[in-house]
Amino acid sequence: MVLFAALRLKQSVTAAQKAGIAAAFAGIAVVALGRGGGVEATPAGVGFMLFSAVAIAFYYVWSIKLIERQMSAIAVT
Repeated sequence: MVLFAALRLKQSVTAAQKAGIAAAFAGIAVVALGRGGGVEATPAGVGFMLFSAVAIAFYYVWSIKLIERQMSAIAVT
């Protein structure tokens, strides 16, 4: 989400956000590579998890501009 916001909304990425992104991807790698606890991750499952995270981030960031546009149209009418 932070990466999309940086690209779409021209927001800067702080060091804490960069660390959070690294921690999130490390967590995904641990889940994807882990073989303990009776739970196994398939490549398709990991792919769906990543796709889901990217899709919701895309929605949140891109919807900001749409909401702003709708609110300005409502204010005019």
